[in-house]
Amino acid sequence: MLGITKGKLPRFVRNFMAEAGSIDDAVRRYVQAVRDGSFPDPALHTY
Repeated sequence: MLGITKGKLPRFVRNFMAEAGSIDDAVRRYVQAVRDGSFPDPALHTY
């Protein structure tokens, strides 16, 4: 979520920090994406 993991990431992972200016903003973007249904993307995982 914050782009601090090294190595190969699962295909459903989205780096919310890439578009944010701070960790707080990244968390807000994550929460908003979950609430509006744009994350997780059903095309990228099977949960």
